[in-house]
Amino acid sequence: GSGGLAVTNPTRAVERLFAEYCTIVRTREEGAALFARLARDGRSPRERQMVRAAAEHVLSAHTWRHRLAQIAALVR
Repeated sequence: GSGGLAVTNPTRAVERLFAEYCTIVRTREEGAALFARLARDGRSPRERQMVRAAAEHVLSAHTWRHRLAQIAALVR
């Protein structure tokens, strides 16, 4: 992975699949405060762990190999 903190708006898909791996911002103010803090202080220990966990999750379940296997199973 890129090692970056994933920041996103709330969606059903994000909340269902990736909520524990993303920072979800619900308002412009929340986003501005988050980015100001990140610029000033960097990532928190919790956010650093979230980035590591996200990379592990993506590599274990969301690669092209996984998607192609899913597609192949559907067309058989």
